[in-house]
Amino acid sequence: MKKNTLIITLLMLPSLLFGQKNVFLNIEPVFNAGPLELGVELSHNNGEVYALDHFDYYVSDILITHDGGQVSTATDMVYLFEPNNHSFYLGALNLDIIEQIEFTVGIPDRLNVQGGSEALDISAYPEEHPLSFQSPSMYWGWSFGYMPMIIGGGEGSNAFELHSVGAHLQRQVVLPVVQTNVSASQVELVLQCHVDRWVNGIELLTIGAAHGATPVNITAMDNVMTEDVFTLSPFASLASNSAEAPHIYVKNGKLYYSGLPAGTAEICTYDQLGRNLSSTHSLSANGVMNLDTHHAGVLFVFCRDIYGGVLEKQTIFIP
Repeated sequence: MKKNTLIITLLMLPSLLFGQKNVFLNIEPVFNAGPLELGVELSHNNGEVYALDHFDYYVSDILITHDGGQVSTATDMVYLFEPNNHSFYLGALNLDIIEQIEFTVGIPDRLNVQGGSEALDISAYPEEHPLSFQSPSMYWGWSFGYMPMIIGGGEGSNAFELHSVGAHLQRQVVLPVVQTNVSASQVELVLQCHVDRWVNGIELLTIGAAHGATPVNITAMDNVMTEDVFTLSPFASLASNSAEAPHIYVKNGKLYYSGLPAGTAEICTYDQLGRNLSSTHSLSANGVMNLDTHHAGVLFVFCRDIYGGVLEKQTIFIP
């Protein structure tokens, strides 16, 4: 009986250690490393100068890897990213530290093509759904399905429309990430989408209307994989934005702390597998506790009250 109880406890340990966090994904569109602005002349590295009228793309099947390899799925299957609408709520996920994000650029075939296992006619979606009718349109008839990305602009004879559309044009992105801890219950992942890299190797001012899965459309979608179109934002941070957060850090095998929450009776540390590494009950306003000098990687620090309740959690990475 005791053995069974121990096994159940070990299986439940990850959910006990990792509380729910409201997770947001923000993919900022940039051009030449600066914020993308529509209607403003942009200079591409191939010498072309043009203004963009629109730039839109789909992201689907978002997977979040966290806390030593656990995987959680975003609440919605599909998100439509636009220059002025690029931050989305992924759901309340049971996690502490996020290690990686994986997503599909475009719509998976099961939703995208006629006969797909989960496909619906576009008119069946509610108006606010990303797979409903959009302006500009992200849909090119039932037999072709949804466009993974559209970009257009220019003027007169130099006007262009690059509308990639067709089955199997989706591309997979996997990125290690650093989270921004907005608060104890909110986490934000901040990435960048480099629009200039997405159109590398393409002379937009000469393509006219490029619809479908032509070589130029395939080049654009292949750039997602070869040109580092999606990257971690330089503004992403592990640092908590809470002004009241305690100051906890590790140096030379010791954990230093100050400014603990009122009522803290114990500090406990765990590794990414949920194993307790050390605990101390003899606390002062400013103190130090010994750690295993051989530990490296993620360290979870819990401040608990006399009843075992968690008053504060912090995540520290030990190189």
